[in-house]
Amino acid sequence: MKLKRLESFSINEGVLSSVFKGISDIFKTKKGKIDSLLKQIKKAKSEEIDNRITIEKEISVIPKENTPEYRFLISNLERQARVYANLKMQEINALLKEAEIQIEKNPKLQAYFSAEVAKIEAESTEKLLKGLNKYKSSGDLNLIAAQFDSLVKDANKKSSYFEDLMGKGQSVENYTTEIPEEIAPFLNSTNSEAQSIIDGYDEKELKSLLDKLRDFKFDVEIRSKMQIEEIRKELKQAKKFADSQTIDSLENEEAKIRIHYKNMFEMLRSKISLIDKKIKALKYENY
Repeated sequence: MKLKRLESFSINEGVLSSVFKGISDIFKTKKGKIDSLLKQIKKAKSEEIDNRITIEKEISVIPKENTPEYRFLISNLERQARVYANLKMQEINALLKEAEIQIEKNPKLQAYFSAEVAKIEAESTEKLLKGLNKYKSSGDLNLIAAQFDSLVKDANKKSSYFEDLMGKGQSVENYTTEIPEEIAPFLNSTNSEAQSIIDGYDEKELKSLLDKLRDFKFDVEIRSKMQIEEIRKELKQAKKFADSQTIDSLENEEAKIRIHYKNMFEMLRSKISLIDKKIKALKYENY
């Protein structure tokens, strides 16, 4: 039986626009811990596969007899395999939970972790298939081979998605809206501080500041629309190629982006309102 290797499946090279420039620093910081957890997961999975192959080897050398003793031996060995597999699964589940804590819904970390776990699953199944080749029927081997084929495709798909994601944009954690220097002190001030600033302005200065704020608001509106459109495109792509955890991370990223712009718009509206009121007050005084 000819096995399909992981590298025999082509990887799409599509270039997708994204909002994730700058996420690489967070990725690099966390990747070491994630790699350590992946190494432990791979070790636990490999130990479970080794034990299963050993059990099947023991079963294969027992003379096949339709006796209570034979059935007891087989049942006992199969039970040992199940117990050991359950123990290793508990160990792996604990590692998966630890990884989830480290990932913190970071889309790139989640995509990387999902791709690597998928590779571990595929490689482990290939190891099992080769290890059982002498001890299982062709029907059993064909079932494992079909599972291996499916896991390879899943690993390839997730790896491809991760590679696409790696070349992209910034996460909202590292995202900051660049505020023009001439309005930054006013926009970053509290309302009481802002009021103190404009109290010394004449109408011309107020209108100049107001125009700059409105221009900036217009720029932010365009930027927010583009950012949200990009994350929605990324989500659409993820729903084709990524797993549910990565999709959840992207949805969380979208929510943070929306909150970021919501806060920015509220700050702008508040400051614009202060200036509008001040201009009206000056006009009333001069009337």
